[in-house]
Amino acid sequence: MRPGHPGVKSVDAEKLTVDPNAEPDAFRKDKFTKKSDAAVKDAVEDALFNDARVNSYNVTTQVNNGKVTLTGTVDNIRAKRTAEEVAKNVVGVWSVVNNIMTKPQSVEAQTLEANIDWALSVDPVVEQYEINSTVNNGKVTLSGTVDTYYEKVHAQDVVADLAGVTEVENNLQVKNTYSYLFWMDADPAERVTKEQDEEIKEKSISRSGGHLS
Repeated sequence: MRPGHPGVKSVDAEKLTVDPNAEPDAFRKDKFTKKSDAAVKDAVEDALFNDARVNSYNVTTQVNNGKVTLTGTVDNIRAKRTAEEVAKNVVGVWSVVNNIMTKPQSVEAQTLEANIDWALSVDPVVEQYEINSTVNNGKVTLSGTVDTYYEKVHAQDVVADLAGVTEVENNLQVKNTYSYLFWMDADPAERVTKEQDEEIKEKSISRSGGHLS
């Protein structure tokens, strides 16, 4: 369940199954649902209004043949990115142009550095790592080493949420280069080829001494 959806208390996914061997004719025939621009605009605005991460901002939406253009002003880069993600998930949207401006609150560098150190130290995902940060006119540069790409991206999200941050340069190194659970375009994880099921099974049997329970 994605955070930020009001009214949702729980999700029961026990009856949802994933079949990796599904035949092509079992797939959804139409990958895109055609909707009028007016209907798309209403749906995007409703989605933005009901998302707790962006509903406090004045974001304007324009739609032309399924292409959504977002404008307005927010005070943190996480809200800008979230608004784009929300719009992309609306049925009928072909593409999103994110022209939202970010004008963060004015925070002194020393205070911002302290806030960053505190936020990273109390976060349960990345608190165990030595992550260094430098601040220059609101731009934060992260350095250090984490285990996975998920933790690298999560650390960036933690910092992006803080008042006063205008940009995040994520220079964190990743120990496990095969951690392609969550990735960014610049990460080398995109070049990692997923192993076939049989190869994984054979390796598992080899590591367990010839027995696979």
